[in-house]
Amino acid sequence: MGVLVRRRAAGDAAGLLAALEPVHEQDGYPLHRVHLTSHWLYDGIEDAWVAELDGRVIGHIAVAKDLQLTRFFVATDARGTGAGSALLDVVESWADALGHTLTLDVVEHNTAAQALYRHRGWEHTGNVVATWVSETGPWPDALTFRRLPTRWRGRTPPASRSR
Repeated sequence: MGVLVRRRAAGDAAGLLAALEPVHEQDGYPLHRVHLTSHWLYDGIEDAWVAELDGRVIGHIAVAKDLQLTRFFVATDARGTGAGSALLDVVESWADALGHTLTLDVVEHNTAAQALYRHRGWEHTGNVVATWVSETGPWPDALTFRRLPTRWRGRTPPASRSR
């Protein structure tokens, strides 16, 4: 059976945290262990989806209220299953259907994620200091990307809820 992507449910928290713990250990995401909580996963989120494989939650992607892609991860033992691409496909289709421009920030050292977003047509729009990773620092540099809805690719979008 293949990867299934569905809307996140309240009962997914335990499975998501179980998947996220090894991601933090291996990849340093999220950057601080204190964020390994259901509050971090659910707070400030507009919409979210999970990936399942054989009934087990293996990945997550969310869109914050400011239309920023966030909380995107795939369990370390589920990489290579297509879960990451499937999650991105769903959120990009959601944004296209609603005409939303999505944004995201990627810490500078995560070159694999940067390559993935560029390959999928996300545009690098600038650099920021990632003060969102902690209250006190140190703060890494991050790259900001945006993805225009399909209908605006190659054109100037109207002023909207985009960054």
